[in-house]
Amino acid sequence: MLQARRGDRRGKRRELEMSQEAADDGWLGDGGGNAVNGARLWQSQGKRDKARELLEPVYEWFTEGFDTADLIDAKALLDQLA
Repeated sequence: MLQARRGDRRGKRRELEMSQEAADDGWLGDGGGNAVNGARLWQSQGKRDKARELLEPVYEWFTEGFDTADLIDAKALLDQLA
């Protein structure tokens, strides 16, 4: 039981690290080549499913920070693609 809890904590810690890495790497930010820009491009080309498949997993990595401009923007785009 104790071993399982430690594993859960490690998993959650890794999720947080991955979220931070994604944010640091500009996956959602204003930089070129990120998930939001790629999804917008595919949306403009009528490739809505591809756009959602690109953006949704990146957005789901995050467990906090949903009040930031990047995540608000990503959520709005996902809502348009739904």
